[in-house]
Amino acid sequence: MENLPPLEIGEVAGWKRRLQIAVRAASLGVYDWNLRTDAFVYSTTAKEIFGLPPDGEVTRDRLRSLLHPDDVAQVAAKAERARDPAFRDEEGYRYRIFRADTGALRWIEAFGDMVFDHGVDPPVPLHYIGTLRDITEQVCQQETLRRQEARLRLAIEASGIAVWELDLADGSILHSPELNRLCGFPPDARPTLDEFRARYAPGERERLDLLGAEARARGETRIATEVHHVWPDGTERWLSMRAQLAPGETSYDGRIIGVLVDITEQKRREQDQALLLGELKHRIKNSFAIAQSIINQTLRGSGVSAETRRSLADRLQAMAVAHDEIAKGPWAGASLLATVARVCSAFGGDWNHRISVTGDDIDLPPRTVLSFSLLFHELLTNATKYGALAGDEGSVAVRVERADRGGEGGAVAIEWKERRSLPLTTRPGSPGFGTRLMDTVIADLQGTIERDFGPHGLSCRIHVPDNRLAEA
Repeated sequence: MENLPPLEIGEVAGWKRRLQIAVRAASLGVYDWNLRTDAFVYSTTAKEIFGLPPDGEVTRDRLRSLLHPDDVAQVAAKAERARDPAFRDEEGYRYRIFRADTGALRWIEAFGDMVFDHGVDPPVPLHYIGTLRDITEQVCQQETLRRQEARLRLAIEASGIAVWELDLADGSILHSPELNRLCGFPPDARPTLDEFRARYAPGERERLDLLGAEARARGETRIATEVHHVWPDGTERWLSMRAQLAPGETSYDGRIIGVLVDITEQKRREQDQALLLGELKHRIKNSFAIAQSIINQTLRGSGVSAETRRSLADRLQAMAVAHDEIAKGPWAGASLLATVARVCSAFGGDWNHRISVTGDDIDLPPRTVLSFSLLFHELLTNATKYGALAGDEGSVAVRVERADRGGEGGAVAIEWKERRSLPLTTRPGSPGFGTRLMDTVIADLQGTIERDFGPHGLSCRIHVPDNRLAEA
């Protein structure tokens, strides 16, 4: 060791004062165990840590009685090793005590060093001096964190989620067995970023780069997407990915954290469902075509008028159009406005400039789509034959809105209003099959319909309760 000049008395006092300030600032207790007399000197802070009175005597037996039974052997072994002049242990150690005043369990972190008399051979231990610090709060925080990490680990393993972190600055990845498993690597492998990307399906790398660039351009800090993987052995996997800038990051070239979830089985079920839905849609179309053919063949030459046969075929076609609308998605229904548009298109003409549909769009369950398709088909049939659409100048306004029925709950209100260019000179006769069909459809939905045949065509208002739509 470098030889240092001796300190003057004033310098010694200064160093002592600075040491006292440092000890007090760190909430350290100081102790001195005189091995020749077996006397213990504890500072005021050290006594406070143990819950001992400031003027109370500190003895070996008193200290031992405060030690946690499971830690007595450890503390004794530590003191015994310190007696060996060849053993220099600068590591701290922890043990538990029960405070003398409250009995509360506390964690203590201690550092100690033995002072020897080197004037004899072998050297004789004289004093064991050191510091004490109450670290109970720190230990509790560490234990809480450990338990949280254990719960998180269990949740991750049970859910099949892989948490990852990527440093874009150097391309390093925080690996985990879950991440390797989802991407087809051995659990203990440490694949590079390029090796992970090599498992993207063709075109995925470019799509993800574009997705990230678009998010940055919008100032967004997170993205969510699905990633298609193709492993070297041909295995296909689909992973749901969510990623965002790591906490504290402000640029897009720093750390990114995210999660991956295997959704392969879900994607396969969706593909199977789409295949079955397509096959079902095809079979339904064939069934309607066969039904129309059978009806035409059966009624031909039977005395049934061509107009009646055409009306029947049109109604079947309206049901077929409704099925097409339902089959667009996972057989989950369609919107009311889309249903009206499909029915209009089935008439073969461009009605956009003569039929206006405004108000609230309503999501209809599958059965209700069929009901409203038949309903609007009859209204349009009547309008094109006898009403506002029979000529070249008339129009129809359809208004859809939510209505409050007071204590009976909400309802969907649909208003159909025709406007002929020339007023009607005669009113329709007795209700025909179309009118009776409309009444049957509305009754099935537990709704109401009010008709008014004015000089400019039919006006009607339909109410269908919300709860009936939900049930349907």
